[in-house]
Amino acid sequence: MSIPRDFIAVACETTGLDICSSRLVEIGCVEVLDGKITGKHLHTILNPGLSLGADVSTSVHGLSSSTLSKADSFKKKASKFVDFIAGHTVVLFNSSIDHTFLDAELARAGQPPLCLVARSVIDGQLLAKSVGIQTLAGTAARESVHGEDSFALEVAETIANKLTAGIKNQPSASIGADIPGNGIR
Repeated sequence: MSIPRDFIAVACETTGLDICSSRLVEIGCVEVLDGKITGKHLHTILNPGLSLGADVSTSVHGLSSSTLSKADSFKKKASKFVDFIAGHTVVLFNSSIDHTFLDAELARAGQPPLCLVARSVIDGQLLAKSVGIQTLAGTAARESVHGEDSFALEVAETIANKLTAGIKNQPSASIGADIPGNGIR
């Protein structure tokens, strides 16, 4: 497996891990074209439309109930997200969670699932390991140049940075090779 030269790195934050009772609260996307980060990104905080209990993982994503209550719903932001990723290969940070939550939110918003919007969907962790990158996690800083409420964008930037560095280390025969996906679609 080789790293695609063109992709959108996507990371999400949620209110929890149960797809039936949890919702997305943040999405960060970073565009990579020809193996370079373009500077084009999409970042949105989302109102999950449910009250947050004390056990919600605000320590992970850092978003307060107050911040979330002022944000738009995913339904209001869905078209912008779909337009940003449409036709691109999408590399998800935590595919098993992000893919499920994105598809559920897209369905609630009346949009097609990720696999019909994106060119292909790739598990970023599996891709990284397949090319010798030990982990995509661990370097996203909570104090961000984008503001305090941008953890998902920081994670997406980490994915993009690590994978673009990995592109430079690929044998020339695999540079430009496309990944059709890894069965996630």
